[in-house]
Amino acid sequence: MPTGYRILEVRLLAVEKKYRGLRGGRILKGMLALLKEYGVARGYDLGIISGTTRQLGLYRHLGFVAFGPLVGAGDACYQPMYVSLEDFDAAERKNALAASST
Repeated sequence: MPTGYRILEVRLLAVEKKYRGLRGGRILKGMLALLKEYGVARGYDLGIISGTTRQLGLYRHLGFVAFGPLVGAGDACYQPMYVSLEDFDAAERKNALAASST
């Protein structure tokens, strides 16, 4: 994990199953935008999560990088992950560009 950052840990972020995928993922995007706004306003520049192993592709798509071993057991395995503000912004721009070209 990189050093020299002010870390914001995000825990238990979830979207109810019935709302997942609605409106092109706008609910998740909105939640992430609010988290970014909150973190930036308070001087954080690195976010960490324990991402469910079922959604590792999504987290990587958002710019997150895995670190450390899996935690948990059975159906409740999680991968510690981090994303810098710069990498999150870059992933956001890349994903917006890809969406606009389709």
